[in-house]
Amino acid sequence: LRFYTSAIFILFLINGFSQNKTLEKLPQEKVLLTTDRTIYFAGEQIWLKTICRLTAGTDSLSRVMYVELLDKKAKPVVQKKIRVINGLSTGVIEVPEDILTGVYYIRAYTQYMRNFEKELFYTTELTIINADLPAKEIIQTIAKDTVVDEKSGLVQINMPSAVFIPNASVEVELTGKESKEVSVSVVKKGSYESNKVGIHKFYKISAADAEKKLKWYPEIRSVSITGKVVDKQSGEPVKNMLVFASVIDSVKQFHVAKTNDEGTFAFALMHLHDNHQVYIGSDRDATILINPDFAAGLPTAAYATLKMDSTKLDLLNKMYTNSQVMDIYKDETVTSKTYLDTLPDPFQTSMETILFKDYVALPTMTDMFNEIIPYTKVKTRKEGVYIQLADKKDKTFFENTLILLDNIPFHDHAALLNIPPAKINSVGVIAGRYVYGGEILNGVISIKSKDGNLAGLPLPGDIVVVDYITYNPDVKAVYEKTNGFSANKPGFKNTLYWNPYVELKDGKQIIQFAVGNEASDYDIVVRGVDANGNLFTTIKTITVLKPSAN
Repeated sequence: LRFYTSAIFILFLINGFSQNKTLEKLPQEKVLLTTDRTIYFAGEQIWLKTICRLTAGTDSLSRVMYVELLDKKAKPVVQKKIRVINGLSTGVIEVPEDILTGVYYIRAYTQYMRNFEKELFYTTELTIINADLPAKEIIQTIAKDTVVDEKSGLVQINMPSAVFIPNASVEVELTGKESKEVSVSVVKKGSYESNKVGIHKFYKISAADAEKKLKWYPEIRSVSITGKVVDKQSGEPVKNMLVFASVIDSVKQFHVAKTNDEGTFAFALMHLHDNHQVYIGSDRDATILINPDFAAGLPTAAYATLKMDSTKLDLLNKMYTNSQVMDIYKDETVTSKTYLDTLPDPFQTSMETILFKDYVALPTMTDMFNEIIPYTKVKTRKEGVYIQLADKKDKTFFENTLILLDNIPFHDHAALLNIPPAKINSVGVIAGRYVYGGEILNGVISIKSKDGNLAGLPLPGDIVVVDYITYNPDVKAVYEKTNGFSANKPGFKNTLYWNPYVELKDGKQIIQFAVGNEASDYDIVVRGVDANGNLFTTIKTITVLKPSAN
């Protein structure tokens, strides 16, 4: 965490960031979101891509994209955090099997964007159908005058013919201005509705917002946990307090931060995937308040009753058939997942570690600290017993040494000394002042239990436990360029192809995909960003013929 306490501060100075800066003087980030289509069935996958840029058109500050699938009351259905690389992020959302039929909203934003109005978040409307769980009330959709207009025709879709036999391999040439931010999907005709895309605005900051101070910093390294420490009696912020964050499940992490003058702190949780419990404590008795990591509420919009004509009903029936066939044949899109490397167990490379199995067992932990574990002594004060660590160089004893049990800070030394030594695997010590996370610690004692679960002790009462969402693994769809369909894999798919990383080199690019056995019309949907940072869309329809009677 050294970067959070030093280098991030330098970055803010360089770019004009400061807690005292008002929003009017800070740059905005702009997020654009695209999905493979806008109509889905329960159990299907929503493939998505986001593009994040500063107002100046340069790469984003943020390295984390927040993506949510919400119902019309803004209740989260799915929430994910996706890694941003060079301003781009891609991912997939699994539509829950038990979701109700209705209109839902998928939106994307960064933590830094939470300083501004929710209208800045890019929000897209999706229709989700569950044949087993129909809507309980009239379905409403965003009125057309709320939706942002998009340009069309900036990329051309070229092919000798738009009619193909079943199982054909298709080659398409895309031409247009050079761009690195083009996505291509091939979907059932009508399942991508361009008039449902882009409920957002890139607005001029209101007079009221202009005077607001910066609260949400850009996550320039990784997903973060932020919060505030206040005095239990007065409720006033507590500054210059050490705060600790621990992860103790299959991945072991330990972080240190110090509160600023406003009592706030931040941890960057590097190299974590999926959900983890994070244990947060401090070096003194105080109240720890954790900020919610996702924003609440939806922007204000005008709504109208969703109209369902015969054409759309026919489309939905065909899409439902496809989803059922895919389920029967287990014909799911092949995915490739990339995970970040895990960090090493904290402190291990700097510690002198005593493995209890290498020594004759003594009756108590007090005996182990006094006789076996180097540089430590158990002493008694009027407040009770405590474990003290000496500096290995000058032999003076430290005050307020950090003592961990399975990576959890413990202030109750008596409880630690009452643990039977038979339950302990090892004790490691760093017998000297130690710089960690940009902070100076007065030595470290790390006790590891055999069960990895605090040796049966209850969690300290001052520890705050946070169920936290970290990075979703980087996920890509893998498609064969040539026909891979057969009687056992008919290819009745609602999305035939999805590629979020199409680059127009020298103004053109060739893409290849295979169609299945279904006689149907499909839309090739090309989306990208123009020189002004606005989305454009080009759609071309192809037809797959019925299988020959022969």
